[in-house]
Amino acid sequence: MKNIKHIIPILALAVLMTGCATTTQTSQQQLQTALATIQAVVPIAVEYAVAKEPKAGPYLQAAADVMDVASSTNASPTALLSALAAIDPALAPPEAKLAVMAGVGIYTGFFAGQVVSNADTVAVLKAVASAIRQGLSPVASHRVRRV
Repeated sequence: MKNIKHIIPILALAVLMTGCATTTQTSQQQLQTALATIQAVVPIAVEYAVAKEPKAGPYLQAAADVMDVASSTNASPTALLSALAAIDPALAPPEAKLAVMAGVGIYTGFFAGQVVSNADTVAVLKAVASAIRQGLSPVASHRVRRV
């Protein structure tokens, strides 16, 4: 579990880039890839953050709320990072920041290649918020033991 800080970003990048070298993905394929990557990476990263530091919950909940607001304004990655930076840093242990940044990284990669539909960028932001909350759920807390 000590290497999770290195594994999460690598896994996110690997899943997001699968197939990029050989085929050109359609907008719908890009959306589905981003959503699947978020679902594969963010909840477990959040679970790990909470297992490592139980006081991470308020930061993660605030980050999910920021994602919800950002989705209503179709925020750019820069605006999203700025809004996340406004959350009280005292609430944010490194593992919680890493979990949130995994989702933001996937969104940033998707946003860079997405010029077709604002609805798709909203869907990705909502998926990140949902995945954070999924990782915070009481059921999730039983899957990852204290590290």
